[in-house]
Amino acid sequence: MIIARTESNLVYNNKRFYSHILITQGRKQKSSFKLKSMEIKKRMVQFVSQINARADDVYRWHQTFGAHERLTPPWVSKELLRQEQTAEETLKFIKTKSGVEVEKTRLNSSNRSIISERIKSSQQKTYHTKNFDKIDNKTLIKETISVNLFNSILPEFIIESLIERRLEKEFHFRGRRIEADIRQHSRFSREARQNIGMIGSKTMISQFKPFFTSGNHKVFSLVKRKPYPTAREIQLNATKTTELEKLANLDTILYFALDTKVKLNDSNINKILKSKILELKTLIQSFEANNKYPDSFILFSSTCVYENTNSSITEYSALNKESKMAKYFLILEQMLDPLKKKGVRVVNARTGNILSARSGVLKNAIRQQKYAFCAQKVDEGKYLNWTSMDDAIYATNQMIFDRSLFGSVNLCSSMSLNANDLPLLLAEKLGRPFLFTLPKFIFNRFYGNINKEQILQGNAVYPQKLRQAGFEFNFENIEDALNWETGYFNKPNNNSLY
Repeated sequence: MIIARTESNLVYNNKRFYSHILITQGRKQKSSFKLKSMEIKKRMVQFVSQINARADDVYRWHQTFGAHERLTPPWVSKELLRQEQTAEETLKFIKTKSGVEVEKTRLNSSNRSIISERIKSSQQKTYHTKNFDKIDNKTLIKETISVNLFNSILPEFIIESLIERRLEKEFHFRGRRIEADIRQHSRFSREARQNIGMIGSKTMISQFKPFFTSGNHKVFSLVKRKPYPTAREIQLNATKTTELEKLANLDTILYFALDTKVKLNDSNINKILKSKILELKTLIQSFEANNKYPDSFILFSSTCVYENTNSSITEYSALNKESKMAKYFLILEQMLDPLKKKGVRVVNARTGNILSARSGVLKNAIRQQKYAFCAQKVDEGKYLNWTSMDDAIYATNQMIFDRSLFGSVNLCSSMSLNANDLPLLLAEKLGRPFLFTLPKFIFNRFYGNINKEQILQGNAVYPQKLRQAGFEFNFENIEDALNWETGYFNKPNNNSLY
């Protein structure tokens, strides 16, 4: 039995259009227990998107390491565990909420196509075909996605609608992400590819690394333990000759000074700071032992280092020397002075809260809103200085190549957010109004009484140097950033708070 429903209309919006065909196909199949027959249905959706980049460039980008992670939406819980390459296909082992899935990918360079099969079980499979057609200097990507699912107690039209909506959201995300990433890489395509070392927050490294590897940079994680044989890792050890030789080849270091999972309080801040100081000392000693230094060192600091003056803050504003959180970052910034004397271009990227559905303050706010139907009450008059994860990555890309950027650089949107407005916006996006408000002491307990100084500040911080360098934020408006992270960027909103 074959039932077909075709939607032939093309929708053109913002230089991208799509069409989709939904096909339901059923067939009888014997169950493994031989007790009853089980019907397996195939649902097929087709999309077409137009990308403002050359077909060969888009096709090559899809084959790079890191492209898979970049094409995974932030609201989808997936982790690439490992990737194996054979002569005929690429095997990817992906961790999801429901277990580990295997994805087999085959390339056909003659007609620029990619065919992948994702296997959840012997019966539950997803087939995804992409064809890359050339139209002048643009690319037409034709995607066909087929999903095998078991029968459900839900009516068939509801299942079809749910599948179609989910795939359509992911499709629109992929189109915008492909175009934005390729545009950012092309800005500095004439520059030599970098050997980049990343150290610090594993959460941040896991989100920054795929962008740079998909741009054909070599990215190494600097670790304290013994490196894994199959991973690009360098052990942070100033005495091992082999590890020192690897460090000598690094062009840029990205140092994430604080993990979003760490809750700082009065009892542990000094211990964590000492460990960070030791890390930096070991790293600098390694450079001295090699007598070779990287070209650039970018330390991700925080906008909390500025003095609370209830005014707009730039990179030239007074610093806060009283706050424990500000001292934490300022001490680490001062640790890099010896590198400046050796000619290393040091950038202190004073970052606002990086909004990501996978980590940090936004992830926690989504959990509270989605599962507990509650909002967090915080101090009135405080600001949430923020930037989107994509803008943080793209700004870092510019800081690596733009040598006019050095010293303190504010990495945040110019539109700061009132601290209590985030849950209101999320309630609107998720369609789940909060039923009650949590008192302020729970906020301090949840994040750590010192972390709150980093999350909420008394100043609205302005990214003056990035603006002067010509950097354009993809998400200047908080609503656009939240829509992107939660997957509601196609949903019209006529009752905007901003």
